[in-house]
Amino acid sequence: MFNISGNVVVKEDGSKFAVVPVKYQIVKNKIEAEKVQEKSSLEYPGMPIILMAMGIDGIPAYYGQEDIIDYLNNNPTRLPWKLFKVK
Repeated sequence: MFNISGNVVVKEDGSKFAVVPVKYQIVKNKIEAEKVQEKSSLEYPGMPIILMAMGIDGIPAYYGQEDIIDYLNNNPTRLPWKLFKVK
């Protein structure tokens, strides 16, 4: 199970993307999710932004690029997380 408290950048299989934790309702609201992605893209220019929220059942929910979401759903515990401080 994921337990992150800050934005992370994942480098895996030649891909690099940012995972930004948000509240569950943001992941389920396209307009709000796109606002957060747009703001986050300033911190991570040129990088796909994946929003992640933990559901009450403990299963993560994502918003973003479908192929990356598929990867995260299939490999949740193998990811090489690296935490960054956001200014």
